[in-house]
Amino acid sequence: MRQAMQKTLAGFVTIICFGCQATLAGEDEIGPRWSSDGEYIYYYSYRHPDDSLVHDVPSVTMRMRSDGSDETVLSEGAHRNWWLWPLPCETGDCDSAKLVVVSERDATEAFGGSNIYLFDPQEGSYHTMSKSKPEVGEWALDPSLSSDGNHMAYIWRSGFRDRSSSRLMVLSRVDQTTFEVTTVKNVDDAAILPDATGIIYSPNEREIHLVELDTMTSELIYAFEESPDPFMDGLSISQNGQHIAFSYGPDGLESSEIYRLSIAGDQLDRLTNNGVPDLRPAWAPDNRRIAFNRMLSPDLDWNDILVIDSKGGEESRLTNNIAEH
Repeated sequence: MRQAMQKTLAGFVTIICFGCQATLAGEDEIGPRWSSDGEYIYYYSYRHPDDSLVHDVPSVTMRMRSDGSDETVLSEGAHRNWWLWPLPCETGDCDSAKLVVVSERDATEAFGGSNIYLFDPQEGSYHTMSKSKPEVGEWALDPSLSSDGNHMAYIWRSGFRDRSSSRLMVLSRVDQTTFEVTTVKNVDDAAILPDATGIIYSPNEREIHLVELDTMTSELIYAFEESPDPFMDGLSISQNGQHIAFSYGPDGLESSEIYRLSIAGDQLDRLTNNGVPDLRPAWAPDNRRIAFNRMLSPDLDWNDILVIDSKGGEESRLTNNIAEH
């Protein structure tokens, strides 16, 4: 089952679902991720006509073209769908790509736990991929795929904020086996390399490490100077495997900016510098663009999606939630 949504000149959207219609204002667009042909950006969104209730309704899976047009709702709002990753697709067919999504659909309460699912927007079907137990409060988080889509890394936790329980997991979609990277503990964030030979991860919000999956040995790639309240988010690897993008702030989320780091750790560049939180970068398949979130209004906790040149400089803003309010 598919829902379709088009943004009107007034900045509102109409959602068509099972013959019913509702008008909503786009509010909070999070976690951009490109289709493998670069034509689309997928993300999740909280939206409600009452500003004060934006985050009181389930988030939905969304898709738009890479220029910000043709916004489309892909999931129903009965359960919260969060971080996602589209499977590889052939150029021209990516509007029907299946998605790897984090969802609470099997939890017994809101924000009670999550699993990772293979979601087919055409059918509205979900197939469980991870081995979490959301019904008892376990979480599966941060899915990332190899470039061929055959391997997925993710983080398991016994509770959403219990980072000490974090386990780094790898799923083979070829034979449906899952194993734990036992040499890595206390993972905050992680992303699998495009060729699936290793995983980059952060254990403490100021360091980035690489673990080689054939030997299970880790090396430190880069470490920022110690600070009282560091924040790191959204490790992302370019499709050519040469660079890492991430958000980092030495003084917490409010100070976070987007950075690019060579995979060898010998060249660090700050891509944004604007005094508001920039978060969750994602590389385009051409390695020349990065989509990310900008939280222009931290008091509302609303995000917009922007795209920046992967070497810094020119930005384009794809959504305009704060401007509309």
